[in-house]
Amino acid sequence: MRAAPKLTEITDAQPLAGLRICVDAGHCPDTGAVGCTRVIERDVNILIAKDLAQMLRDKGATVIMTRESNECVALYERPRIAWQNHADILISCHNNALADGGNPLINNGYGVYYANPWSFALAKEIHAAYADVIGDKSNLTPPLNDDGLHYGKSRPTKNPRNALGSYRIRLHDSSARGISANHRRFSKTMRRCNGQRHRTLY
Repeated sequence: MRAAPKLTEITDAQPLAGLRICVDAGHCPDTGAVGCTRVIERDVNILIAKDLAQMLRDKGATVIMTRESNECVALYERPRIAWQNHADILISCHNNALADGGNPLINNGYGVYYANPWSFALAKEIHAAYADVIGDKSNLTPPLNDDGLHYGKSRPTKNPRNALGSYRIRLHDSSARGISANHRRFSKTMRRCNGQRHRTLY
């Protein structure tokens, strides 16, 4: 978010060593999307965010959470928390909504949004990892649909459509895999440049 992260020796066991990652569980105090069974997006987001945070820690990253439960954290405080904690990456977990009249049996799956052009490389890796883990390249029957890779943040607000239950572990695994793949590529590029500091790809 400010400069290239400090490079450390990357290993299979600790592929994210040296990275500081801020994980944001979207929404709160607002509920986010509310499904027909009254499932609340805010509550699902914190479950996924906690799973993702633990997986990132297991891979060597230092993780900062914008919220740990249902405490109130204003929208614009979230990037401030990442900035103040010198995070290299800020990733926000959401469960997007169906448009009015949408069929949840057809319009389900995963999507990745990025807010800045320089975040494209990371977003692309995460999106590709979703396809491998829960999409058409996975062993799921049926696989989840691909809602795409999007620049911007516009979303509907009703009926969360992302996978829950047995897919939960696959959701945070996809994000962790994408971050790891991007960090490996970024580190190789930096080392080819003889350690010179360049603007971060994140």
